[in-house]
Amino acid sequence: MRSAIIFVVLLSMPPVYAGYLASTPDSLFIQASEGSIYFQEDVEPARLKLVEMAQDSTDTASARATIDYLVSILGTEHPREYHALRNLFPRIGKPAVPALIEALQGDSLRAVILGIEVLGRIKDSTAVQPLLAMVHHPQWNQKSSLRSNTYTALGRIGDHRATAFVMQGMNDEKELVRKAAAFGLRELRDPTAIPVLIDHLNDPFFGVRYPAAQALIKMDSLAVEPVLQALQNPASDPVTRSYLIEVLKATGLPDHLLVIFHFLEAEDPFIRGFAVDALAPYTEDPSVKAHLNTLEQMETNPFVRSQLEKISRLQN
Repeated sequence: MRSAIIFVVLLSMPPVYAGYLASTPDSLFIQASEGSIYFQEDVEPARLKLVEMAQDSTDTASARATIDYLVSILGTEHPREYHALRNLFPRIGKPAVPALIEALQGDSLRAVILGIEVLGRIKDSTAVQPLLAMVHHPQWNQKSSLRSNTYTALGRIGDHRATAFVMQGMNDEKELVRKAAAFGLRELRDPTAIPVLIDHLNDPFFGVRYPAAQALIKMDSLAVEPVLQALQNPASDPVTRSYLIEVLKATGLPDHLLVIFHFLEAEDPFIRGFAVDALAPYTEDPSVKAHLNTLEQMETNPFVRSQLEKISRLQN
């Protein structure tokens, strides 16, 4: 019994080499991806050392060896190693880009996808053309996860050369790919994508509609006129109009209150409710107050009434 207790106590003690920092890329990476509570104090120093070695312009051979080692384990299936690589490569930055681009031609899908992701996080424009080619990769082009990560990465880089390509992703058969393309367009902030984003405000998948609206909001004042035109299009469906009202609320509503007043009389209660919500920040305006009071006296739909009651609570 006594020996068993001593054994348990010994196991609970931190190893004597905690605090020791390795010097080679492979040993440093073990420390940089460590999950044990005993070695957490070594994780960040090890990562800093790896970044320093990879960026060392005075020893290019050592720097290349460090980057090559990290690239060689992009296909890891270990979650801690995966997250360590996602942390390290953006910090290394531009010196890692050539090796990462080369790795896109590898035979491991996991490695290729992680390579795409970290290239997007590094945000170096030299990666744009290699990434554009990935959706048509002869080995992986049928993998929706590859297409999703590519559109996201291109968006993060922010180079408008990718806009037309990412817009194509909005028509992908896979809803998660369309969602990634909408995110990519949000990050690109290219006004040429505004019509495509408006068209997808009625996408069957909510996960596409919401980021498409957020992408329009991020366009700020550039989106106002196209949104106003779309709102006045009689062919616009209720879902699209509701999102358009949300976009207008976030980008240019004070100058276009009359447009929202019109939608307080819409036949669809969903649109009326969104119009009420859009007017909530402007209840001190006498014309807004008058229109809301008129609606409150005659409105019977539960959703619209809940929006009106929310405004009343905020005022009180």
